[in-house]
Amino acid sequence: MSDFMGQEGFVWFVGVVEDRDDPERLGRVRVRCLGYHTENKTLIETEDLPWANVMGPTDTPSMNGLGHTPPFIVEGSWVLGFFRDVEQQQPIILGTLPGFNTEERDVTKGFNDPNGVYPKTIGDSDVSLLARGAIAIMHPSRIKREELRLKKNIAGFTDPLGTSVPTATKPNLKTVSQTLKTDDERVNWEEPEPAAGSIPRYPYNHTHESEIGHVHEIDDTPGAERLLQQHIAGTFEEIHPDGTKVTKVIGDNYEIVMGGSNIYIVGDVNLTTKGTMKHLVQGDYILEVKGDYTQKIHKNHYMKVGARGLERELDEGGNVLKEGGGGNREEEIVGSHAIQIANAVNYTTGTAPTGPKEVRHVIGGNVTKILSGTDTKQVNGGNSFLQVNAGDMVRSVVGNLIMSTTNPGIGPLGNQQGQVTIAAANKMNLKSATSMNLQTDFDGLNITVSGVELTDNDLALTTATGSIFNLTVAGAANWNNTGKVTETFLASQKTNITGDLDLDTSTAIDIDSGTTIDTTAGTIFTIESGGGSPSATNKVDINP
Repeated sequence: MSDFMGQEGFVWFVGVVEDRDDPERLGRVRVRCLGYHTENKTLIETEDLPWANVMGPTDTPSMNGLGHTPPFIVEGSWVLGFFRDVEQQQPIILGTLPGFNTEERDVTKGFNDPNGVYPKTIGDSDVSLLARGAIAIMHPSRIKREELRLKKNIAGFTDPLGTSVPTATKPNLKTVSQTLKTDDERVNWEEPEPAAGSIPRYPYNHTHESEIGHVHEIDDTPGAERLLQQHIAGTFEEIHPDGTKVTKVIGDNYEIVMGGSNIYIVGDVNLTTKGTMKHLVQGDYILEVKGDYTQKIHKNHYMKVGARGLERELDEGGNVLKEGGGGNREEEIVGSHAIQIANAVNYTTGTAPTGPKEVRHVIGGNVTKILSGTDTKQVNGGNSFLQVNAGDMVRSVVGNLIMSTTNPGIGPLGNQQGQVTIAAANKMNLKSATSMNLQTDFDGLNITVSGVELTDNDLALTTATGSIFNLTVAGAANWNNTGKVTETFLASQKTNITGDLDLDTSTAIDIDSGTTIDTTAGTIFTIESGGGSPSATNKVDINP
């Protein structure tokens, strides 16, 4: 057992790593050992140095890729190790030795990085700037975070808001709202300072820095405890001493959750994007707002309900291309609804081939419409009804009021078309400030008065007197008729004339016997007739 490892004593060494490109990918390195190897590379080249295994820490099993692998040792690193064999060809690295680098690298000599990369600085400690106190603010990662920070009052910027982030504002609805009557002031927020402005203290900030510049800090500085993980591009995640977390992505961000996601936020949320935002919800979308809900859209607003289409569509294999069925919109407002629209409004309903097509408005109070232009209604099919169940219906027109019908004759259902019917359940008044014309083109003019007189226009208070037809004309009354005029009065007729009454006819005037004409004193009746011969004129004067 004399050749058993350790029987010959513990032979240790200090050396410099010159190669870490292990062809076996075992994390081994080539080491030039002081006292065992010369710095003359013509005598012992780097390729002739033995490969040394690197001992892992106790949190690395060195098994099946578990733990921290491969070891982080670079060319130019000073290491401490020992030989596990008598021939000193099986070195094992126990660890690395930090210090101050006092000489420039020389790739022609041993005990140097043959690639000429390390050490990068001369006369400086091998401990990271981030771990050495106030000098941490000079580290490239800290400088980059400050340069990329979104903040106000940036040197060289004319806008005092700089690159700070604007937040949304409420709309000004002064034309329809008593609440949102002024412009909402926009507020900008700034990205917090790196490390929340704190300075790490040595030796509490435990750092890990990669060759390219990735940084991981676990800072235990009393009163300034924080965590940082930063990419060389500037992407980082930092937790500040008060627990505030800052995450910044320089580039695109992807977050994929293959299960549920629950987010609870106690304070306010500001979401600002300079590009397009798309939301695709393949299930239901439920939004509940216990406070006010405002929207401010600077351009257009497009919305489509029932985008799946009305009809179900299948491909040749029977697979569903469109589900069909359309969609409904149901809305309830427990309060008022105020709208102001600057331009036109277009509503089109009932375009579906099947289903209900009605539009129903149920209004519990008054309706006021003010039009600055023309009010046009067109009914292309069916009837038009207007019913007032209580109160009056008043139409007041500054210009003309015209009611007309077209397409006279018999309709497709055998009914008369082109008629106008006005029926009053009580008294009907027709009044004209100037002349009134009643004209018929065919079939004459029929005025029928029936029934009995009422007391104070009360249908429940009838009298025994037949109904009276009253016609009052303040000016001249002209009756022109190309046919025969027949007046039949089942009761008395009373005509009051303050001027003259002229009855001109080319034929006879028949007054049935029993007719009484009452006049006042001074009234003269003159009856002129053509008599027997065409040239004769007979005149009869009646003086009461």
